[in-house]
Amino acid sequence: MKLDYRQVEKSLDKLLKSTDKIAVKGVRAAAFKLVEDSKMKKPRAPHLHGHLWTQHIIDAPQFKINLISVRVGSSTPYAARLHQGEESWNWTLAGSGPKWIITKIMAYGKDYLKIQYEVIKKGISAI
Repeated sequence: MKLDYRQVEKSLDKLLKSTDKIAVKGVRAAAFKLVEDSKMKKPRAPHLHGHLWTQHIIDAPQFKINLISVRVGSSTPYAARLHQGEESWNWTLAGSGPKWIITKIMAYGKDYLKIQYEVIKKGISAI
């Protein structure tokens, strides 16, 4: 019996060439959900004054050994100061408050991992 592995090799080659793109889609999908949650779930990003609400950014993914990371934040100069702010501040928007990004990572981190998993699973199954 003779086995022909050419089709398997072609499929594996296609999979290897696609995995980075698929993984990046998963990471970006989770990052977009994090930004959405930062605006919609308490504590929310303040938005009555300034550009904080509209200036959330998701940087291009960075690749390291066994890791794809993406930076999520705001491009406004005062964003870091507000994000690290204090509960006692007079926040202008009901439900807004400090650490509107990091609290979402802590509360919904597993959900963001599930988003990545589902995007990657769908992408790989389409190959």
